[in-house]
Amino acid sequence: MHYQWLAQDTTYPSRFREVQRIAVRTLEDEAVRRAHEGVTKLVFWKGRPVRVNGELIYETEYDSNLLMFLLKAYDRKRFGDKIETTFKDWSGNLEDLPDNVLAQIEQQLVARLTAE
Repeated sequence: MHYQWLAQDTTYPSRFREVQRIAVRTLEDEAVRRAHEGVTKLVFWKGRPVRVNGELIYETEYDSNLLMFLLKAYDRKRFGDKIETTFKDWSGNLEDLPDNVLAQIEQQLVARLTAE
């Protein structure tokens, strides 16, 4: 039905985009909550819940992978993949590359030339 509505209802595409935006924001909020506050989980030992003085024991689990994804999304320059941040806005001129990248290229070229 979704594709029929996209094709036939002129108001549907904009309404669908708005609902998508809200859904993504809701998921993003939950990801931030889980990365920052963690998720409370029951502690098990040998397949049974752990109790101390009759009380069930819980632990808070944090998701460091989720936290890294959020950091990459919010500050790609600092937390993104280095190769992407180095070449994303590169003009194509060697002079515009960082010195450490130029040094690595030079080392590789020298190694190839001496190997031949």
